Amino acid sequence: MRKGNIEHPMTSKKTPVELSKGVSQALDKVREFNEAEQEPELIPVSGELKELALFGKITEEIKVGNFIFKLATLTRRQQKELITKLLKMNSEERILHVKTMTLAEAIITVNNVPLSELYAGSDELTEAQKRNEVVSDLQSVLVEKLFAKYENMVAQANDFLNQGGLGDQIKN
Repeated sequence: MRKGNIEHPMTSKKTPVELSKGVSQALDKVREFNEAEQEPELIPVSGELKELALFGKITEEIKVGNFIFKLATLTRRQQKELITKLLKMNSEERILHVKTMTLAEAIITVNNVPLSELYAGSDELTEAQKRNEVVSDLQSVLVEKLFAKYENMVAQANDFLNQGGLGDQIKN
């Protein structure tokens, strides 16, 4: 058996301890690894992390008459904020506002103009409130059509993530 010394943190005395051959070899390998270890390679924020954040995002342009609506699927943060707002409402209000509020986040531009810039009222509102007001002023049949397209985009994003067994590779 090989003998080693272990220093107890409460005392400065070294106490001899006999180590089995397997434990001793394992400790030697850990020391070798630690000595050979180099600085970990950092992932550039603008590279892989940005790609990961956009992975599965779908953006589409929908032409309705003379207007082109650019829609995108929501990020997890946008969904969380939307759900938080909706949960503060009673059930009747949720039913009335869920499509409007979702589209207010999903519509990026109309004819290449940011949605909030189409708001013609008071400047006292936040960007989110302005977007919500613009969508609220659209005809209900148009809101229904755009929301159906948005739901289709979400389904496409889910299908994309499940293609080629990717869904099976994501585990808890």
